[in-house]
Amino acid sequence: IETNAAVLSALAVKYGVTGDEQAKALGERIITGLLAMDERTGELDGLVPFALHARTLEPADHATHANAYTQLLFAYVLANMHFGFNEDVQRHISLIYQRFVSDNFALRQMDGETLARATLRSPLMCFNARQVFDRRLLDTAALKLGDAETRALAQQQRYRGPRLGPMHVRLFALELPTTSSSWLNLQALTALNMLGESYQSEVRSLASRYRRENNPLFRTFAALAGADEDLDAIRDRLAEFPYPATTSGIINSHRDDVSLTVSTYTKFRAAPASRKPLPLYDIRSTTYLWKRSLREIDAMPEERPTVLLGHDLYQAYWLYRLAAMTVE
Repeated sequence: IETNAAVLSALAVKYGVTGDEQAKALGERIITGLLAMDERTGELDGLVPFALHARTLEPADHATHANAYTQLLFAYVLANMHFGFNEDVQRHISLIYQRFVSDNFALRQMDGETLARATLRSPLMCFNARQVFDRRLLDTAALKLGDAETRALAQQQRYRGPRLGPMHVRLFALELPTTSSSWLNLQALTALNMLGESYQSEVRSLASRYRRENNPLFRTFAALAGADEDLDAIRDRLAEFPYPATTSGIINSHRDDVSLTVSTYTKFRAAPASRKPLPLYDIRSTTYLWKRSLREIDAMPEERPTVLLGHDLYQAYWLYRLAAMTVE
């Protein structure tokens, strides 16, 4: 689901920037495929599996997560914006929302169980903005892009509470939340902006916390939110080739050109890190470059290395092109 969502968002923006009809056709095929993924859980009911087995197309496990829906809704918002109205997008968003409502926003899994970290119930108190922004994206997408029944339902169920909890805290050697949580928050907030909400300042503030990473996707989100970003520098960062799209190991801590420091504690763990952002080709990627620190060093090879598709770079590139066109 993560790969499909990233590629769909990139194709939607590519069509918006270039008018390439092939990009639109492929994007619409991916949307059809996303509904087919949903059906693999037994029926088309808004329960989207995190992954399918490549050969059997059966769900890889019985669990999904709210994180998958953040990425999916981000892609659907971009598809609606650039492709125009799509009946499958409307239908799927409606089914997803209706399922969340029927489960009291607890995201019931295929086996009937619920996961504590996957709930989107309205929190009375929240110390992490992730849950709040995911719920607001879900409500707003249903309200703006769902069918008539779903829009009425979203109007009743919409979470109107204040934003609680900080988006990012760095205190001495402690840092909260993880880079991957900020990656998801930036997608949710950007999608909300595109749906007519006003979270530009939150996007700019959160992205600015990662200046020392020189993360091109985060900087692009900031540019789309009106920040004065150096677009040429973002382009140059994305152009760091060759990029080894593989999960094979990388050992670079011994090199004279890598100056080490101690990273901040994330999830109660800290490790040596580069003082400066490493070139993209010097960082091992297992799924997305953007949801991890771009100062990480030394990654041991996995038992079963996987050749990746480069969809993280593809997504970041076309969002950068959208930001460049917007600024012009």
